[in-house]
Amino acid sequence: DNSTSPPTATITVTFDVPKSYAKSQTQCLVDNLNNSRYGTITKVSNDHYKLKLNNFGSATTYPTFKIKHNSDNGWVGIVKSATEAYEIGNPEEVDGKSVKNSEVLLDYTDNKIANGLQEGAKNVAILNDNLQDINGTLSTIDVWGRPHIVLADRGTGTKNNKGASITWEIPTDSNGEKGALNEYIWWRQVFWLGAANQYGFMKICVSDENDKFLYGVETYKRKNGLECEYNFLVSDGKGGHRVPLNWRFVANDSDIQNPFNEPRGWSDLLRRDDEIQVYWWGSYPRVKVPEIKGRKSAKIHVFLGDIGTTPQVTRMYLDSFIYRKDFIDGWQDIPNRYRMGSVLEVDMAKGKTYLDNLPTMDGLAYLSEPFGLDAGENEIDIYFSSWITKDPDIEVTWYERSV
Repeated sequence: DNSTSPPTATITVTFDVPKSYAKSQTQCLVDNLNNSRYGTITKVSNDHYKLKLNNFGSATTYPTFKIKHNSDNGWVGIVKSATEAYEIGNPEEVDGKSVKNSEVLLDYTDNKIANGLQEGAKNVAILNDNLQDINGTLSTIDVWGRPHIVLADRGTGTKNNKGASITWEIPTDSNGEKGALNEYIWWRQVFWLGAANQYGFMKICVSDENDKFLYGVETYKRKNGLECEYNFLVSDGKGGHRVPLNWRFVANDSDIQNPFNEPRGWSDLLRRDDEIQVYWWGSYPRVKVPEIKGRKSAKIHVFLGDIGTTPQVTRMYLDSFIYRKDFIDGWQDIPNRYRMGSVLEVDMAKGKTYLDNLPTMDGLAYLSEPFGLDAGENEIDIYFSSWITKDPDIEVTWYERSV
């Protein structure tokens, strides 16, 4: 109002206050092994399961679907209605028509890492450099309900860095052929300091048929404090190495600062001849490495070490490992999107999908949207590729919410 002195104005502000919900602390669970008051899972056909889920809360809640594939599969469709569906993968993916396939040749998951320690060769690692004495001792330790490989004794020698290693030779594939240009390595490690003055490092490296270093990663604590390094290493073609990518993290128990704390630690490497994909905290950068083109991988090495006489890292563990060879000639199958034993998890609350605990949106269908369970009974259908050979394990969990 310009007629007043000083001028005045009237402003209207509207606040949109969202509803507040009470959330139950009890987790509701339905799986295809046991029926419960929360619902049932019924097999309709080889590739179709019908779920009846009872939400006893008075508000919509958002479930998590966890599917373990007991055979290869290419597609998962979770459907609530004509307008509410979440599809990931390729419904057109076929099985048994390709002459290329993937084979898991080493599998030390499901608490079998002690078998890996027993079966591998000790202290013959081929690493990115020779700056460490390798004559220490590795052993296993049970922590948090699972076994881990741990550095039991750093060993002796004249070099400042000391430790021990385990080496696995890549087994022959189903055609009797050795070596690989296309491969996938997945593992789980813990790197968690007990004090700021602890030092140490671990490496996972791949060497070729001539026992020369190809590529790998290292997790390193080399200075006082809590900051550590995660370095991606590749051959420089001259007997040494270069570091095209490197990152820093804080090795404490924080979920937002340490990707290698106790509940997590999953990592992987994917090779396609001279291109390597390395995982780091939700990202999958790819690096061209012309120095390794045409050089077949032959062995994988894991090294755990200490620096000087400093206290070693309290929790420096390896507790799971998988090696997969891809695109094998003469095999009448395809490398399906979801391998046998893989676990797909769809978190409707967060709108996120995970494959073997690593985030993925690969193959997410256009217009797929997370959906919730209404109060009362909900009917949901889950579909798979028509050619799966074994029933998957299906588990649905949620927390009831009340207005």
